[in-house]
Amino acid sequence: MNKQELIGKLQMVYIGDKNALNEMVGYYDGLKESIEHLKQENKKQKKILDEIYNHCESRINVCKSLQSDDEWECCIAELDGVISILKEVE
Repeated sequence: MNKQELIGKLQMVYIGDKNALNEMVGYYDGLKESIEHLKQENKKQKKILDEIYNHCESRINVCKSLQSDDEWECCIAELDGVISILKEVE
């Protein structure tokens, strides 16, 4: 619903059109539901991003202490875990 349609519906509600009021209530409920869905998606994505941050931070600390090529390859394998976590964010 665009701004002009909203104004029109509100004017109809003002003059006592019950159907317009019911439509506005339905529109409000739909918006409220959409907002709640977005909040849940944001929480999920924040959780995943926090996991990525924590994983990267621990891997960086490990990589700083590496002294051989084998250890370096192990670190690369661990960072592949970050990629799999990132794939969850869709």
